[in-house]
Amino acid sequence: MRIVRATAAILIAAGLLAGCGRPATAAYVGDRHYTEDQVAEVVTEVPQVTGQMVSGPEVVGILLLTAATAEAAEEVGIDISLTEVRHELTALGLPADDLSDTTVEILRGNMIEQQVMELPEAQVNDVVARRDAIVKAANVNPRYHIDVTQMRPQAPPSWLESGIPGAAETPEG
Repeated sequence: MRIVRATAAILIAAGLLAGCGRPATAAYVGDRHYTEDQVAEVVTEVPQVTGQMVSGPEVVGILLLTAATAEAAEEVGIDISLTEVRHELTALGLPADDLSDTTVEILRGNMIEQQVMELPEAQVNDVVARRDAIVKAANVNPRYHIDVTQMRPQAPPSWLESGIPGAAETPEG
């Protein structure tokens, strides 16, 4: 009996520790999963491209919108690869090879949005409605204080103390 209990305790402990090496989730949107590490990476990379500082919640909000827009735009035949975006960045003299795929995804989302806006109004409305539905179905870590039903930052809960770089800041707007 002692051996069974000892073995069970070891298996339970091993099971609990198995998840320890995985990065914490920042958000799930559509078929995409973003980690807190990816968000922190984007926070440091965006100033290289835009010259502007961004916070963690701003990055998560942008990732939600760009991932949802890309998914909705695919349904009307609009898709741009990360390779195409990197080529475009290189042509503009920007450090494409030094940027993470997540940062390039954000830039890709902007390019896709531009193409969507060139569609006939009815199609634009369809893509926007689909995008909004994808965003509202997203699952966001509460540390980022984003209300997906309104797509705006919300006040952080009083019980939450954030250890995420930039997460304590809320975007102005």
